[in-house]
Amino acid sequence: MKKVFYSDLDGTLFNYNSNGSYISERNLESINNFTKKNYFGIATGRNVDSISKYFNGQIDININLPFVLMNGSCIYDIKKDEIIYQDILDKEIIIEAVNYITENNIGFLLLIGPKKRYHVGKYDENKFGKLTYDIIETTIDELDFSDVAKMNFVIEEKYYDEIMRDIKKFKSYNKLDLIPASKRYVEIVNKGTSKSEGIKKALKYKKIMEYKLYAIGDFTNDYLMLKDADVSFVPENGHSELKKIANFVVSDFKKDAVKDAIDIASK
Repeated sequence: MKKVFYSDLDGTLFNYNSNGSYISERNLESINNFTKKNYFGIATGRNVDSISKYFNGQIDININLPFVLMNGSCIYDIKKDEIIYQDILDKEIIIEAVNYITENNIGFLLLIGPKKRYHVGKYDENKFGKLTYDIIETTIDELDFSDVAKMNFVIEEKYYDEIMRDIKKFKSYNKLDLIPASKRYVEIVNKGTSKSEGIKKALKYKKIMEYKLYAIGDFTNDYLMLKDADVSFVPENGHSELKKIANFVVSDFKKDAVKDAIDIASK
């Protein structure tokens, strides 16, 4: 039986310096050794555009499974540059969210597709910092609904409790899942969308039927992925709720958490 290992990126596999995100040499070596006989993939909230600049030849890493992107909304084969699956966000959810952010001056709404990001509402660099990616300003009349797989409300922290209450009053609330990423980011996907479901689709695409699944992640959007894995890992810096369900708590992401997890999985 083959071993399958899926890892989150930010706060788990990625480390950071003044040049941006990178993968440590120890993690790289560990992954490349593991994939000589087994499978390794990435499951992240990022989209195609965000991961391609790192993994499309820049990093010497053998990822031999499709990428599970946008928290399960998109499955991507980077070697073929092919989107295998895309979950288009329900139009009713999008319209309610756009109307809400237009009527309430609490931040802006990111509407995210595999390769593009749109925004509605005022993006204020002084409040929200400089973005590391491009965003296209749009309106409800101009928006290509077929290119939106998930949305992020980007807000001031003081409005977090208010927006969480208000979203639960949406008429489309029963169609969506909320993924609170922090006090400043609230993500919306279609109900039932998750990294866990994305991994199942990726493995079906690869025709991998018999396997033992290992997974590592640090935040609440990783909860189902870890819960559904045969063996789960959380970095020391991970969310306390994940540590309650994980089989192993490994070192901090800055200290090669993925290598430590792969060492255990390789035994």
